[in-house]
Amino acid sequence: MHRACADWVFAHEGIYPFLRWLMHVPNGGLRSRGEAGRMRAMGVRKGVVDWILPFPSPTGRYTGLAIEVKSNRGTVSDEQQDFLDDAAAAGWLTAVVRSSDEFVKAVEQWIRVRP
Repeated sequence: MHRACADWVFAHEGIYPFLRWLMHVPNGGLRSRGEAGRMRAMGVRKGVVDWILPFPSPTGRYTGLAIEVKSNRGTVSDEQQDFLDDAAAAGWLTAVVRSSDEFVKAVEQWIRVRP
């Protein structure tokens, strides 16, 4: 699902150049203990969502975008919910999506919704 989301972003950067800053945060995944320790030492933070765009939306409605991608049965961790809550309080559009179609809808909302 993450690759489908990335494919959509890459395919639409020509239409929406600011999408070049919509990035996947590689916090998850299986890593060795040593690699996990190195990642923590470099500043990786537990709870940061999968996709972020830390700039204001074109309409000025949102100050950023934060999207967590979950499977149909996946659950949001307490740390992820804290991140989403803090981002929303700071004016970001936040979403938990369960398909690439929901991902696209969230990004399009960030792009088009006016205050």
